[in-house]
Amino acid sequence: MSAQDKMSLEPGKFFQEDVLKETRKVYAGMLLASKNLSLYPSGHSIPAKSIKLFHQKLETYLQKYGYLRLEIERNRIVSLDEEISSGPHEEGTLPFTLFRDGIRWIEFTQGIDLEQIKSFLTIVNQHMILSAEPEGDIVTNIWEAQFSHIQYDVADFFVNADGEMKDSISSFKAEPDITEPREKNLGEKPYARQPEIDPAQLILSQQEQEQLQEMIRYEQEADFSSYVNALLDILLLYRDEESFRTILEVLSEEFTGTLAREEFDISLKIVWGLRKIVEQYRKQMPWAVPISEDFFQKVSDVDSLSPVLQAWNHINAEQTDILEQVFKYLDPKAIRTLALLLADGESEKQKQILSNAIIGLAGKNMRPLEDLLNDSDDKLVENLIPVIVQLENEKSLHCLMKLLHRDSSLIREKAIRSIIDRGLVPMREVFKWIDDPDEVVRRLVMRQLGKKRDSATEELFLSYLKNTTFQKDQADHVMVCFKTLGRCGSLRSIPYLRETLLHRKWMPGFWRALYRRGAAVALEALAIPESEQLLDKARRSLHPILRSVFRDINRDNQKSKGGR
Repeated sequence: MSAQDKMSLEPGKFFQEDVLKETRKVYAGMLLASKNLSLYPSGHSIPAKSIKLFHQKLETYLQKYGYLRLEIERNRIVSLDEEISSGPHEEGTLPFTLFRDGIRWIEFTQGIDLEQIKSFLTIVNQHMILSAEPEGDIVTNIWEAQFSHIQYDVADFFVNADGEMKDSISSFKAEPDITEPREKNLGEKPYARQPEIDPAQLILSQQEQEQLQEMIRYEQEADFSSYVNALLDILLLYRDEESFRTILEVLSEEFTGTLAREEFDISLKIVWGLRKIVEQYRKQMPWAVPISEDFFQKVSDVDSLSPVLQAWNHINAEQTDILEQVFKYLDPKAIRTLALLLADGESEKQKQILSNAIIGLAGKNMRPLEDLLNDSDDKLVENLIPVIVQLENEKSLHCLMKLLHRDSSLIREKAIRSIIDRGLVPMREVFKWIDDPDEVVRRLVMRQLGKKRDSATEELFLSYLKNTTFQKDQADHVMVCFKTLGRCGSLRSIPYLRETLLHRKWMPGFWRALYRRGAAVALEALAIPESEQLLDKARRSLHPILRSVFRDINRDNQKSKGGR
């Protein structure tokens, strides 16, 4: 009694839908292994992994159900009278190959080992595409292999690839105890000598060689694109975690491979297709979300994206546009590679593409960008500042604040200028930075605050100078504050500066002289008629303190000119 008969006698033991679901998973593994075997050279790790996984799935299935029979029809695969898979009847596919050579069903039984699976798939792969001089046929090769746990049935007549009826080359059923001698007298026709071919006729012209290479390249690209489509289709057809992990492992290697071959349209197909699948089936397959995120993190690291670093400066505009779409679907981890590309970007369009991509990815997760700002060299960080200022206000400010304490004064100045120009924080908050422990930061803030007339900034400086108690070691800081007041101030500062320059008798001698000199510096920087009149009056004064103030200012101005 066969395993199939036993199952039919125990209808309550298994639910057919469950069996069919698991059958589809095993068949998906078989398709994946077969396809990988056809795409990669012998000994490559990817087909080896997929064959091993298929064997594991099949072994688990056989331990539970005893056997797996797949019936091969022209356009579909059937098991337990239910369709397992269907598709176009085209050369190069597993069902087509088996059906073309007359195999009507194939059955795997318990005890099959990895070597039998590998040998069986290798035989099938060798006959995927018919050559002009085939070495045997698939049925004969399977028969010669004497697989003890693979049974099959060959039709007496079958339809070949051209739709013609042919006699089966091996008309028998193969059972586990195959001991029959191989059939003889297969209807060989007498050999007829063919006319000799002139070797000169076989030489291709240069144009023909180029056309042939173009045809080969087109077929290879088309085949690989179809392969990626098949992998994505399998993710949808067989929605189980184990298959999902396996296929994503293959896709991650393929993604980097397509980048290296500059097949960016296929790279886009991989990341776009996977994002769409996960988005569409998030509720039905919640387990797929973390697996896919692991995939995107892996393909977004510097190693996986390294081919783009090599190609970026020589690819054409169309390829650049495709990569722009690829970047959108990556994990924010890709920001590091994009920043490296930004340093080498040759055109404004390329720079803008990279900037937009970084901004988009940082919008999902800021951590990679923050890490980059913390551990990168000054040149890379400088290139990132124009990108940072385009982020949302809060995120932009967060990053720019990190840059205020970089060693590079150029970076700090650009960060402060960006914060003030964009109005990322209220002027009162910016003003507090004039007391920053870092002298360079203080001076940079003063320089920015003194770039234009602003009543709010003027009021802050007036209040600061009036109400702050300074230490003697802050004398230079006080003078910078007065000079900045003059640059950002207006007529409203005149009363305070007049009082400070001409009076202030109540202040201690050190501070009285310092403040008077500061007031004179502010009036010079103010450069309005009222300030000029006040300075003229002070210069004509016979008061020795005022005379010394202007002597000090003249001496400082001479030093400043000499330093230039």
